[in-house]
Amino acid sequence: MEKVKLTRSYYHHPSNVQLHGHPIGTVFQQTVNKYREKEALIFPEDNVRITFDDLNKRSNEFAGGLTKLGLQHGDRLGVWSDNHLEWAIVHLAAAKIGLPVVHLQVGFRAHQLVPLLHKTKCTALVMGLASRDLFTEIHEVVPDLKDAKAGELQSTHIPTLRVVINLDAQCHPGTFKFNTILDLGKQLDPGKLLERMNKVEVDDLSAIFFTSGSTGTPKAIVHTHGTQINKYIVLFGSGLVDNHYSKSFMTSPFAHLGGADCGLMFPAISGATVVIGSPKMEASDIIKILIDEQIESLFLLPHLMFDIINFCRTEQLSFPSLKTAYTGGSMMPDRLLKSISEVLKAKVFRVYSSTEAGGVLMHRTDSPLELTISTDGFPSVGCEVKVVDATGRIAPVNVCGELWARNSFLFLYYLGDNEKTQEVKTPDGWYRTGDLAVMNEQSYCRIVGRKTDTIIRAALNIYPAEIENVLIQHPKVKMVQVVPIPDERLHQEVCACVV
Repeated sequence: MEKVKLTRSYYHHPSNVQLHGHPIGTVFQQTVNKYREKEALIFPEDNVRITFDDLNKRSNEFAGGLTKLGLQHGDRLGVWSDNHLEWAIVHLAAAKIGLPVVHLQVGFRAHQLVPLLHKTKCTALVMGLASRDLFTEIHEVVPDLKDAKAGELQSTHIPTLRVVINLDAQCHPGTFKFNTILDLGKQLDPGKLLERMNKVEVDDLSAIFFTSGSTGTPKAIVHTHGTQINKYIVLFGSGLVDNHYSKSFMTSPFAHLGGADCGLMFPAISGATVVIGSPKMEASDIIKILIDEQIESLFLLPHLMFDIINFCRTEQLSFPSLKTAYTGGSMMPDRLLKSISEVLKAKVFRVYSSTEAGGVLMHRTDSPLELTISTDGFPSVGCEVKVVDATGRIAPVNVCGELWARNSFLFLYYLGDNEKTQEVKTPDGWYRTGDLAVMNEQSYCRIVGRKTDTIIRAALNIYPAEIENVLIQHPKVKMVQVVPIPDERLHQEVCACVV
């Protein structure tokens, strides 16, 4: 990055990389052609490993099965599951035939899920393989499923939902088994599948993610094939991120943009092998994976980094293969970032991102440790970033204001909420992040807070209204106020004041 000396809090980090305009399925096929026999994904907790070639074949079969079931281009498919291989197969299959994937967090309860499926007009739902019995929950709010014939659900609660696919080992009424869809896909003429795949365009919708606003109402954030791919094309092409690591490790849920990016999109575009863990893994289990799999690149949230550092100090461990450690998602103590460098002996990359705008700020290979510690990064390649005052005018450097971003991987809109979309996206394409920041003369930015009262616990956004709305339902609760309290490990902990 060229040395700059700014006077105003605006910087554009230009990219000389040509965007190629291909959808996810085409880009993945190019990756498969290069790395056919290389392992694509590893799920240690499931004892599952799969090569790029096998992942391609199985996703083609599943795409064929969905086609045989009658799902059309643009039909939306929800996935409600923990991180497993089946999630990745469904993701790629849907992308190949133009089905936007609705990423449903396992933390959602069934009564929360129904309005979201209704809002997104899901035609199909893939569910199961979770830490709790999702089918018992769904039957309580969609009782029609128990008596429905598989593939012919007619629900008064979710009128568009027709197909439910079961990832669990046991059978469930009204659903197809996952393997049944794979077998069905083998019957489809390969020429017809190719015809479906050729109809998918880079600007077609590819994914819908859910995040909540300060009111506690979930927002449906819409992305296209292009917005999901472009961030990696410019990062790899610029050399800002090395895409040649043989193995990376991450634990974030696929239902979140960070998990989908690192665990699904990253290997599909780069050819890197990604080892997938779960968010609830113990430090000892993660460390065993780092050693056994010879992990070179680590994507972890700050609270898990905290656990690993403490464990390593106690056991006097080292990881010769580890080169880089990416972290972000919440504020981090300076000592944690120093410890990642000193204890893990890895180059630290601090990343600031959002579901709407992707990676907005990050550090690079030549960023000195002191800047990595003291700032959240400079504008990512391909990004324009500015800090504005209350009137929307660019602030002088070193003056706090709201951070705005503009790039080629910005979300399209909030589904069904034009008012909220217009509130955060300006007519000229800027995204108002809602975060308060300071930019220095070299374009490095420091996030100093939120304009709202969101609680951030272990990088998870928790919205007081959501908790308050549940607690107030208890017959003995008259009043409730949810507030954050500081926590060294988790950044913030939730405190409910109940009367």
